[in-house]
Amino acid sequence: MWPRGSGISLAARRKGQALAETALFTLPVVALAVALVLLVLSHRAMAVADAAATACATVLAAETGPATDRAAAMARATVEGAWSGLAQAGFTISLLDAEPGAPVFCQVTVSLPLPMGRLLGQETLTYTATTTALKELRRASW
Repeated sequence: MWPRGSGISLAARRKGQALAETALFTLPVVALAVALVLLVLSHRAMAVADAAATACATVLAAETGPATDRAAAMARATVEGAWSGLAQAGFTISLLDAEPGAPVFCQVTVSLPLPMGRLLGQETLTYTATTTALKELRRASW
């Protein structure tokens, strides 16, 4: 404890102890809250990338002719939809169309900047979703 002639009262020592305990409790709680927000954002970005790749491959597989523009527009509309909530994420869409009966590929890559990335040693989180579908030979006509 403090020496008797130090001029610090018992009430001041108790306040200092309470402040130290509060800081020790608050810092981990704040760190967990930030980690939870980052986890939600990263899962949201992955879900949007998966949905965009699936939409792109579905359009490519359903069209009998070249449909790269329409498929890229569908993927872009999925990514930029109001429900995505990822204004700061960067998305890259690449696709490979094929002849009927061959597989088509859609790949959507998302780069999400991390708020405290410099402290963590990684400034962006990158996730790539790839979807493959088989192009239809012909469309049914009833």
